[in-house]
Amino acid sequence: MATLARNQTVTVQRPRFSFRISRVIFLTLAVIVTVIALTPFILTVSGSFKTKSEILDWPPTIIPQVFQWQNYVEVWNNSRFFPQWILNSVLLAGFHLLVYLGICSAAGYAFARLRFPGATVLFIAILGSIMVPGQVLWVPKFLIINQLGLVDSLPGIALPDLAEVFGVFFMTQFFKSLPKELEEAASIDGASTFRTFRQIILPNAYPALAALAILRFQGEWNGFQWPLIVVRSPDHLTLPLGLASFQGLFGVNWNWVLAGAMFNAVPIIILVIFFQKYFIRSAASSAVKG
Repeated sequence: MATLARNQTVTVQRPRFSFRISRVIFLTLAVIVTVIALTPFILTVSGSFKTKSEILDWPPTIIPQVFQWQNYVEVWNNSRFFPQWILNSVLLAGFHLLVYLGICSAAGYAFARLRFPGATVLFIAILGSIMVPGQVLWVPKFLIINQLGLVDSLPGIALPDLAEVFGVFFMTQFFKSLPKELEEAASIDGASTFRTFRQIILPNAYPALAALAILRFQGEWNGFQWPLIVVRSPDHLTLPLGLASFQGLFGVNWNWVLAGAMFNAVPIIILVIFFQKYFIRSAASSAVKG
């Protein structure tokens, strides 16, 4: 009996010990990944308050020797187009985001709920376009906007990417996960398809729309290659393109670049903080349904 009791005790204790080891391992990995992910951002924030020479010191330091607050003033004043670059990025990202969410949610609802001839074939064809690299489409898109006279203009940047395959697919899959009883109840009350979509479906799609908004706003706000192809004039540049212009032929004003990068990072941080609860709710609901 004593031997049996000892074996039972060992059997109970081993899972606890194994659980503690697993927890330590996962926490250690989480800390390592967090440090690796945050180090570039921390160095960027620190470098925005350093002199040009101190930024290039090795090994890099986190706390500047003397805080150079004037870096932010210089980057704002030494380029007369810097406020215009910020305004261009805000207008492009805001307009693009609103129209993008509207198109993707409407198309996603149509593929998820509406029945029309060729819906399956059309949806498969749209998904098939994901296999085409985006860089391949730059030439035909440029030729189209050139024919429309939109080269070197903000509409030329925004219009070609107002809809995207990933956004349509994402919203389609989310709408398919919603219970059909919501639409059936609205139909019994006499609501039209558009009214059901606007008053019943969209309010329940806030988590998915928030997650898609964060991903798309970040991509549009930090867009570089396509705006570089389209625009020419200094007053039409976006903020990432404007920051790239600080790199001269014989040197780079790293203190200006890092200070300007903080202007570029703040809107993304604010957006993530504002929509964080919806983003987490969307991820949690997807995990539960999966």
